Amino acid sequence: LQQEPLIAELTARAQRDGNVSATRDWSFVADRVCGDNWLLVGESAGFADPILAAGLTLTQSGAREAAYSLMAILRGEHDEKWLLQHYNDNQRSRLQQHIRFADFWYSANGIFTDLQQYTSEIARDAGLDLDPQKAFQWLGTGGFTHDVLGQVGIGGLDLAGTRQVAQRFVGGQAEWQMSRFNQFELNLLEAEQISIPAYENGKIQRVTTYVRGNFRLPAVGLFAVVIEAVGKGPDLANDILPVIQDYARSVSSTTPQLLIHHVLQAMELMLNQGWLKGRHDPSRPGIKLSTPQEGHIIHTNEEINRRLDVNSASGRT
Repeated sequence: LQQEPLIAELTARAQRDGNVSATRDWSFVADRVCGDNWLLVGESAGFADPILAAGLTLTQSGAREAAYSLMAILRGEHDEKWLLQHYNDNQRSRLQQHIRFADFWYSANGIFTDLQQYTSEIARDAGLDLDPQKAFQWLGTGGFTHDVLGQVGIGGLDLAGTRQVAQRFVGGQAEWQMSRFNQFELNLLEAEQISIPAYENGKIQRVTTYVRGNFRLPAVGLFAVVIEAVGKGPDLANDILPVIQDYARSVSSTTPQLLIHHVLQAMELMLNQGWLKGRHDPSRPGIKLSTPQEGHIIHTNEEINRRLDVNSASGRT
């Protein structure tokens, strides 16, 4: 410690307490990330185990929102307290959800067989039940609407990608609630309506958002599409899907099929979080959704499989 100048300076008047301490979880989130004349950005605000390799994304997202907030404050465009409160909530929620994913990763990952006791402790401390459906419900408790406003995702993974990871670790198939119902209605009972900032094109706009418990539903982006579609009527085939398809065709920046896929994921999240109520009418058609083991983003490394096949054929292990 004395050979490192910065540490030596910081500990110049310190005394040893005689104990050796260690930590096995270096993730943390600051109690608050802003105050009078200061904002924390990046890993000064918190650090999540880099399982999702999202450190730079978290840093840049936070820096962007800090810059927007500061510009709006200096221009007098919005209430400072409102801006800083939501800046604080956004950064902390993002970090906490990434930490939650890391807890799941370590506690459910069967590769760590030599650390079974440690991983079981993580699962117990996190309150995680390692059953496919319950594990995913636990993983999805809050946070999925904070990474990108109006979309469903965390750390570059959409809902389907997250489910693929969960299925690989836990085993079994995570059920899609969308497959159980073909009639839907919006459920805003006991939800508080607030406004949150949307950061776009150098300006901050107020976006209507519903909050209930740990969940929030921003009426923007894909969620706004679902709200509009369900408002046309409850029937999936006649009322809801035509609105979703029209929306998908109206956006030229991506393929309609991909957009429909993402809107259905938004519906699934809204069902899981209670923003939608579903029922099944046996006389009406429905939709069957499932999560494949292999996908475009989450998939088995083909080169590793090829080498394993070669080694197996030659009798090597």
